[in-house]
Amino acid sequence: MSNKPKFLNIFYIKTGVQVRIGTKSRAFAYSKYANAVKSALQWRNECYKSGVLPNGCQVEIIERDAFSLVEQPNYARTRCNIRTRIDRKVTHVDIYWSVETDSYERSKKLKKRFEDWRQDHNLIASLYNEARRKELLIMAEREEETFTPLLVDKLKFNADLWNKCVDEVDGVKPMVTTITPHKAIKFDADDADDAIDLSHMFTLDFKSASEELNIKLDSQKKLPKLKLVSLHRKPKVLRSEDKLRENLINFPEVNTNLRGKVFLPFVIETEKRSSYLRLAVDEELHGLPINPCRLNFDLTNYDELTHALKFLYRSNYIFRGYIQKHELLSDKPNHKLAWDAPSDSMGEPMLAVNSVLDSLLLQLGRKSFNSTGKCLERLAIWHKHEICHLITDDQFFYVNAGQWSFVCPRNTSKQMQHLCLAIMAAKVESNLEKEVKNRILLKENVGQANLNDLKRRYNHVSSEQLDRFKALQNRIHHNRFKFYPLVDTRALKTPKPDQVYLSRCKHCGSVPTARFKGNSQTYFAQIFCPNKCEQPIIEEGQHEREMHLAVINWEKRNIERMNLSNIYMWNLKLHSKNQTLGAYLHEVRSFLSDNVEYNKLTRILPREVVKDKAGKGFARNVEINLMYAELFLEAFDLMFMRQHETPQHNVQYK
Repeated sequence: MSNKPKFLNIFYIKTGVQVRIGTKSRAFAYSKYANAVKSALQWRNECYKSGVLPNGCQVEIIERDAFSLVEQPNYARTRCNIRTRIDRKVTHVDIYWSVETDSYERSKKLKKRFEDWRQDHNLIASLYNEARRKELLIMAEREEETFTPLLVDKLKFNADLWNKCVDEVDGVKPMVTTITPHKAIKFDADDADDAIDLSHMFTLDFKSASEELNIKLDSQKKLPKLKLVSLHRKPKVLRSEDKLRENLINFPEVNTNLRGKVFLPFVIETEKRSSYLRLAVDEELHGLPINPCRLNFDLTNYDELTHALKFLYRSNYIFRGYIQKHELLSDKPNHKLAWDAPSDSMGEPMLAVNSVLDSLLLQLGRKSFNSTGKCLERLAIWHKHEICHLITDDQFFYVNAGQWSFVCPRNTSKQMQHLCLAIMAAKVESNLEKEVKNRILLKENVGQANLNDLKRRYNHVSSEQLDRFKALQNRIHHNRFKFYPLVDTRALKTPKPDQVYLSRCKHCGSVPTARFKGNSQTYFAQIFCPNKCEQPIIEEGQHEREMHLAVINWEKRNIERMNLSNIYMWNLKLHSKNQTLGAYLHEVRSFLSDNVEYNKLTRILPREVVKDKAGKGFARNVEINLMYAELFLEAFDLMFMRQHETPQHNVQYK
């Protein structure tokens, strides 16, 4: 029994096989005339297609009445639980009573923030659920065909896919996903009398232009000829005018993602799999056909690459046409649809080359392949080490590695040559192990600057600074648990200034009034006692750091009122309960102080030594955390002195 393949929602019983999906179940008895497991797989897949999906496949769509809030008088705040936009982790939104005193206004503001989050979450969740459903159906059909379990332990929440859906909503560059093979299915036209034929939008007629290259190659050496790819398809695509109008009204916003041009989403596979360097376009986009032929293209062949570029531009041409109709429907709802081509015609086909090149460089690494010279340099290195065979002529570039070969003519544009050379280099390097590739590149000094130039540029750097940098790097990144065993970096998260719990006024014991305002240019903070016991603390600047400075200055002014055992920030309450607060604060201050020094050294040391420089925003946040650590340590020392000071008695001498 243990050697039998384990399929999702399929269970083995004594008399046969049983399928259980939620409340639906069905048993299939063993028989010598039929395969019970195969029948179970077929019935299970039919349930999947009808919408009965296994638990864990879909993300819950949040309803409007799901809003709830919690009043926490111990911390003087009102809280509402939500989930983060990235990775969909549980988080919360707080409004402190010192910021908003009226409970109705707090509830109103939290409800508005919850509603904004709910709409954004449901939009992302709908994309995520659709992607998971398609993935489930594809893998389920593959299980039925190959009789190999694929879906077991595959239903956990996919944070990477969720984040890609977030990028799709935000209009970020095309998602990097694994291309699944397109399966030809029967297409049914919409049931309507006024069906419109869109077949002319998908006519593909590509000419073969590689014969001259083959003749040239034959005259050079006995090299394998190119495989010519010919495509000529004209699918029948029908959509009723009512259905088109409905889909166009819900069409997505224009995505100017590549070099400021409007281009439809497409995918290039760059994971080292059998579908490596293949380009695919979605079959439909919001119910409107983009690639009804269900084609995907192998970019590692010049002929098919040119076909892919032409097809990509044809698809984008259709996409732009939908955008025009969408704009017409949005501005003039009663405008009669005219299904003509966009007025700007096909435009410049070079846009497709630039889009594919940008997307490819983004995934492969811009520093490695951002010019034709660097691509040729890489290919020359692999040719030198006999990993590939490279031929350069005044008419073409040729690369051969095993059974694979690629030819790029030189009479094309510079962008096309750059794209071809980047594909050549990426394809050759995909067959190498990472350690072997790095060892060869290091041996050839690729990416290494000249030693004399480095000495001239960094003559102000001393050996003591280098030694100190390496020591800090070892302490912070390599042996952090050895030098800072009590520090948990995940707990060292400082909340926003308006969410930090402020101590009461040391004179009258009143809760302070705090006002925080900030945007991308200016930040302002004002904290004062409502009884005006002292002058208010006012900070203003170009960074959020100024707002934290106002909070820290207020806490220093009223440090006698601070009670570290009631502060949840950095797990201070937990360490206070475990009587490790003093050691923990000293260790945190040492850790943050070393980080500040390390970040300063990364700014002055050579890039070849540092390799990973901290950003200005990150370094600024570390400095803010260090100021908080010094504040907490000062408050702890004061509390410790109070607990251990001996009372002084008046002594009378006679």
